[in-house]
Amino acid sequence: MSDTSDRILGWCAAPRGEACRFIVTPNVDHAVMFQHRSDLRDAYADAALVLADGLPLVIASKVFRKSLPERVAGSDLVPRLLTSGEPLRVFLLGAARAWPTRLPSGSACNGHRLMLSHALSTNGL
Repeated sequence: MSDTSDRILGWCAAPRGEACRFIVTPNVDHAVMFQHRSDLRDAYADAALVLADGLPLVIASKVFRKSLPERVAGSDLVPRLLTSGEPLRVFLLGAARAWPTRLPSGSACNGHRLMLSHALSTNGL
């Protein structure tokens, strides 16, 4: 996971220019929806990084000989990024409705420099 967080923090530190990067963390539920939802397939095709959130996906990748290096759960990655000490501007898409309200307003989160620019819950989609 350190390679993943280093890559993401490197993107955050670099000049953005026209780049708009987002990361998706599929699980088994996504894999099932992926079969029937072209909008989900389109979103995944545009993602800068696709990380296997579910261990069953990593195991399946080995069975089908398209081995994924490791499971990188969004729930593990986000805290690691937020506690990196780097100034971050964050947009949460798909967060539980109550999660953003747990963050303090302004630019600090547990003493770290963080700006929550937006949050959008996808519950019920």
